[in-house]
Amino acid sequence: MSKEFKTTGRGFKIFGELTDEYGSDLTLVESSAVGAPNVRLYAYEKEKRTIGVPFSSCITFDVDGAKKLIEALQDFVDDAESPENWRNDPEYKKVWG
Repeated sequence: MSKEFKTTGRGFKIFGELTDEYGSDLTLVESSAVGAPNVRLYAYEKEKRTIGVPFSSCITFDVDGAKKLIEALQDFVDDAESPENWRNDPEYKKVWG
């Protein structure tokens, strides 16, 4: 059974939508690029905090690039949740929560 996805106005699948820790919207959308499957990661900054104006960007990945992104994000999660991570030190948590 295939998963149902929301689509853009042009009919491209939306694989995910989320808001980052600073309130920027991130959207992962099927790309219209011809050839191999590609996906685009759109980022929209809501506040003028980085360069003085709201910022937006679009990054396009092929399947290999998406796998590398997944691996990098998984490495981040594994490290952040590791008891050896310095942020998980009880003394750090006592001070910073």
